[in-house]
Amino acid sequence: MSDKSSKTLNRQNTEPKSENKAVKKQNQALIVFKRLIQRPTAVIGMVIVAVLLFVAIFAEVLTPYDYTKIDVLNANLSPSLAHPAGTDSVGRDILARLMMGTRYSLTLGVCSTLLGTLLGCIVGCVAGFFGGTVDEVIMRLCDVIQSIPGMVLNVAVACAIGTGFWNCILVLSIGGIAGNARMLRANILKIRDMEYVEAAEVVNCSNVKIMVKHLVPNAFAPMIVGMSMGIGGQIMAASGLAYLGLGVSQPTPEWGAMLSDGRNYLTKYPWMCIFPGVLIMITVLAANLLGDGLRDALDPKLKK
Repeated sequence: MSDKSSKTLNRQNTEPKSENKAVKKQNQALIVFKRLIQRPTAVIGMVIVAVLLFVAIFAEVLTPYDYTKIDVLNANLSPSLAHPAGTDSVGRDILARLMMGTRYSLTLGVCSTLLGTLLGCIVGCVAGFFGGTVDEVIMRLCDVIQSIPGMVLNVAVACAIGTGFWNCILVLSIGGIAGNARMLRANILKIRDMEYVEAAEVVNCSNVKIMVKHLVPNAFAPMIVGMSMGIGGQIMAASGLAYLGLGVSQPTPEWGAMLSDGRNYLTKYPWMCIFPGVLIMITVLAANLLGDGLRDALDPKLKK
């Protein structure tokens, strides 16, 4: 057989395999999506999240008011047709600030969750892969961190590094490292002695390659559910920090900062706290509903 014909046969043998892998991945994603949309609560969560993302992207287009414009003559106006959510203490339109706050609050929740998950995955993967003394030291440090109440830890870190939008993301992400590390470590311990990991070690794959290509992808599915639920929790934590004056501060139109600013006028102008508080509640509820749906959709015991 000539070299040309052998190359053709090799190409024919390899191409279907790669196509089958791609089709298999597509089918798995499609199955998860179909199972997700079969759950009404998950669909409600998806719709709410989609609406919030739409508002966050097109906030400037959806409102006729500039969220930074100060109009003292129209300060503390109650909700009306001109200002559906009223105005704040310096005359800024609350609805416009709420729409822009969607962008800031979602960015804060998503970025802090992703950063905390990334750092936690690195720590948990190292602990689960190497084991022994390394695992023992890392887990004891995680025990110490998790023994501190979450809000107390956030306040301590915020006092150390300062306030501001990006500092708030860093504060919240640090608080999530220990929990994510422990979760991924537990998943890695289940697959650490699987055959494909041993095969990778036999062919002299580097430790980094084994962790990145074999361990983390196969242990990451439960983390997805934790991330979806963690976004709502991070938004709540950011609101708590802002209420204490240690999170995002004015004039940034973050929901927690707006809630903190409106507390001084709660008895006279309650809409300043009601509207951002309701949006925080709805966002956290939507994230939890979506997380519950993902948990059920990714559960292998429920596969048909």
